Amino acid sequence: MKKSFSILLLCLLTGFFIFANGQAQTDMEECRIYFVDRRLHRLIPLPFSPLRTPEKTAKGMVSVIIKGKDNNPEVLRLFPNIKDSISVKISSNTACVNLSGELSKHINKNAETERLCIYQIVNSLTSVEGIDYVRFTIDNEIKKDFLGFLDMREIFTADYYM
Repeated sequence: MKKSFSILLLCLLTGFFIFANGQAQTDMEECRIYFVDRRLHRLIPLPFSPLRTPEKTAKGMVSVIIKGKDNNPEVLRLFPNIKDSISVKISSNTACVNLSGELSKHINKNAETERLCIYQIVNSLTSVEGIDYVRFTIDNEIKKDFLGFLDMREIFTADYYM
């Protein structure tokens, strides 16, 4: 009797852990990575499979944003493909994103382009479970300007109405 009870208990606990892990994986699959539509009007969300941790997922997203989706004619890459031009670290529920000042030389300087660039990163990273805010630095310093239109000293939250 004791042996049967132990086996039953072990089966129930195993089932619970399998269910709990499956549920956590399902929740994490809701990540979205945002790209700019080819007409520069809005951001287009595409599914993104999360990696093991929020920080690895965020780094993976940034890598994909830099590489772009050039094989998709509906999206446009705004960030130039410059290695190590964007880095990200997670602290609490905030993604700290460092942009290389070199990027600003390769991006059209207008308010709409800057808004789309910044919110492409913000909306993507805040779709990761555990990331609610994004803070930017330029060349590892808190600066007011990136392209000259948004105040980069602010802490950003998602804007899904873009």
